[in-house]
Amino acid sequence: MNIRKSDIPETVLSVCRGLKSRGFEAYIVGGAVRDSLLNRKSLDWDVTTSATPEQVIAIFDHTIPTGIKHGTVTVILKNDKIEVTTMRKEGVYADGRRPLSVCFVTEIETDLARRDFTVNAIAYDPIDDRLVDPYGGCEDLKAKIIRTVGDPDKRFAEDRLRMLRAIRLGCALGFEIDDKTLEAIVRNSPLIASISAERIRDELIKLMSCEKPSRGVELLRTCGLLKHIVPELLEGYGVHQNRHHAYTVYEHNLRTADALPGNDPLLRIAGLLHDVGKPRVKQGERFIGHEREGAKIAKDVLTRLRFSRRDAERVVHLIKHHMFQYTSDWSDAAVRRFIRRVGVEHLDDLFELRRADRAGSDRPEDPGLEELVDRVRQVLAAGDCLALRDLAVNGEDIKKILKPGTPHVVIGKVLRGLLEAVIEEPSLNQRDLLLTKAQDLLDVYVD
Repeated sequence: MNIRKSDIPETVLSVCRGLKSRGFEAYIVGGAVRDSLLNRKSLDWDVTTSATPEQVIAIFDHTIPTGIKHGTVTVILKNDKIEVTTMRKEGVYADGRRPLSVCFVTEIETDLARRDFTVNAIAYDPIDDRLVDPYGGCEDLKAKIIRTVGDPDKRFAEDRLRMLRAIRLGCALGFEIDDKTLEAIVRNSPLIASISAERIRDELIKLMSCEKPSRGVELLRTCGLLKHIVPELLEGYGVHQNRHHAYTVYEHNLRTADALPGNDPLLRIAGLLHDVGKPRVKQGERFIGHEREGAKIAKDVLTRLRFSRRDAERVVHLIKHHMFQYTSDWSDAAVRRFIRRVGVEHLDDLFELRRADRAGSDRPEDPGLEELVDRVRQVLAAGDCLALRDLAVNGEDIKKILKPGTPHVVIGKVLRGLLEAVIEEPSLNQRDLLLTKAQDLLDVYVD
């Protein structure tokens, strides 16, 4: 296993040269070393050094003291930001997250001893072309093993999120987790409940970006972590479905997530949760209204995990609408109403979710879906009115024809009535025709 210096960004080499030329040690550490040894592309190149933060700041012209208390300075070269951290030894972890104190050291082996997994505890000096691997990280890379540095119980007590990271890293690399490390995760799994929702959310998003996230989710279940993170998923474990489904609700949710594109973790989360409502509405082999129940559950899950309102609304909306039943006898107006109900911005996601839903049951692609996709494209290409903003009149136009004393709430009712009329017959979207129609609606609503 070797690191190709040609893979290392020139700005990172410049930082190392600058430190070494002044008599300090400088190593590339962490994920970049691991990924380079595996011939994987890395975006994060971190440097550790024997220089103190103040000495780093004195060496380079443009720096930001991003975490100077813990020894981290960001060096900016040619618009690249390189994190440079002084080698350190950590004190006691009091909160299961971060050490109460750190002390700076000058030996790379001491710094590597505080790191989480052996595959992340490898350092590389690119100037002297020297690899430092005191904990057998290279051997674990060859064996495709995730193993903690030292006692796994101690590592997980220091930072409980490391249990999630072990599973996510193993899933991302396609590695197995060392038996002792795995046993320690099982023993310590209840401690994950003390970790902030934001940190768990970030790990879940990273897990959903793996090639096959189902492998990670299943490990979360068998290790006892899932019940503390998304217990709602466990409600579908062992719950069988009808003849159209080859898998239980739980298995189907995982397989659906796998079938969605890995560059969109939120869409994969929608797939993971799309049928989460089924166990609560199950009646025999029927799951009536499971999409509505699933949308409620998903909202609770995403709120609990502190997803942004925008991200949560996107996932919930897709789950709520994933059970549309298209048939070839839909009128063009029905297609337009479908587009309006779903929203143009959600259509591609919803179609991807439907395809993955079938793939997650080992069912062939639905030819009706592709027909609907074609019809939707035709409607969008025609530029038909599909939203209030597309109407040839607006609220101010309706306000001008209101009789004195008419409550303004009627304006919204009229506009929505006009939109329904135009969706049914697009040729009505003309100002004069709509104003005439608006007057008719006002007569109905006001009387």
